[in-house]
Amino acid sequence: MKDFHITHICATILSVALVAQSLLFFKDKDKDCSLLSCGKDGKPGQDGDDGPMGEKGEKGDQGLIGERGPEGPPGNPGKKGELGEPGAKGEKGGSPASESLISRVNALELQLEHLQSAVAVQLKALTFSRGTFSGRKIYMTNGVFMNYKEGVQTCTKAGGQLASPQNQAENDAVLALSLENKKSPFLGINDFHVEGTFRYPNGEVISYTNWSPSEPNDQQGNEDCVEMYDDGKWNDKNCHEKQLIICEFF
Repeated sequence: MKDFHITHICATILSVALVAQSLLFFKDKDKDCSLLSCGKDGKPGQDGDDGPMGEKGEKGDQGLIGERGPEGPPGNPGKKGELGEPGAKGEKGGSPASESLISRVNALELQLEHLQSAVAVQLKALTFSRGTFSGRKIYMTNGVFMNYKEGVQTCTKAGGQLASPQNQAENDAVLALSLENKKSPFLGINDFHVEGTFRYPNGEVISYTNWSPSEPNDQQGNEDCVEMYDDGKWNDKNCHEKQLIICEFF
């Protein structure tokens, strides 16, 4: 009985020794291992479920601009736009020197026209034997006596008109010729269209008058023309009478 007890104690001591030796072996092999946890690596675990979406982060910096892509096909033509406002008028071209030359040429051309006109008037007047002038007007006569209508035709054919003074100087020039011929002349003034409204041959109402006292009186209702007395005054006259014809050129 005693021997059995001793044997059991020895066996127990031996078991404890073996356990202690095993613990020392595993401790030296891996400082972090313990008897219960140290072993071979296990299989990876399965992925867990997706977690909830996090809050939106702040906008990052703009990235670099990429390369330009290939050019696309041309688009359809657009609608025609509305007509714009006219532009400002441009300045006249040409240098000051050329403009001055053009102005001088135009002035010379105008003077030439005046000279040609004056010469033409003088040539027309030369068809008559006697004449006077006032300003740029020339008054001529051949001393002939005609009624009003014939006198108008004669002067018009020569390139002038029956004398129609428009101021005192012109009236005096016509009077000088009438006194030389000792006969009252017809004037180109008449009131054919409206009785009492006397007009020049071009139809304009007269702006100058030199009526004799109590004239015009339209005696017997048939005095639509005008004659000049030897004092230069005017009298309305029957157009069928024959008077001195004095033509006016200008």
